[in-house]
Amino acid sequence: MALYAFFGLSITLVSCSGEDGKDGANGEMGAQGDAGKDGQDGQDGNANVIVSDWTQIVWDNVNNNVPPTFGQMLIEEIPGITDIQAFLETGGVILVYLKLDFGLGSITVLLPYQDGSDNIYTYIATSENPNFHTAALVIAGESDDVSQLENSDTYLIRYVIVPANIAQATDLVNHMPESFGEATTLLGLEQ
Repeated sequence: MALYAFFGLSITLVSCSGEDGKDGANGEMGAQGDAGKDGQDGQDGNANVIVSDWTQIVWDNVNNNVPPTFGQMLIEEIPGITDIQAFLETGGVILVYLKLDFGLGSITVLLPYQDGSDNIYTYIATSENPNFHTAALVIAGESDDVSQLENSDTYLIRYVIVPANIAQATDLVNHMPESFGEATTLLGLEQ
């Protein structure tokens, strides 16, 4: 047994080494390579594009017909735009989409929309009267009964505000996206 203890102690003392060797000297730095070609600039981002939520139509004004045949929904404040008229005159674009839900499926269309007697369209209204907003985005509807178009998830409205620089970069004026899905693809938006 003493012999085994002697061999174990001997192996332990011999198998451990002291210091590691020194690192070698670093080699010389290689020659600098040629600079690569500049890549093409990427497409402008969409950080300034404003997209509203899908919203039910709620008429602010309706005519006095029974049932009412004309209604207007005013959107007077749009985030990021203080003057709608100036925004449009400098090349900005406002797209307004209508989502129609038929229960088994839905479609989205760029306004104006017409189907039978239902006609939904948009325009900008301006006023010089200091008691009113100077400009508003107006969603207008005409129908045999416009009350059937409001307060319903069957008819939802959504707007997309596109600043002039992005409208120009995406050639939006010449390639107007007919559905909201096309707009998300063209403008790189999340649905």
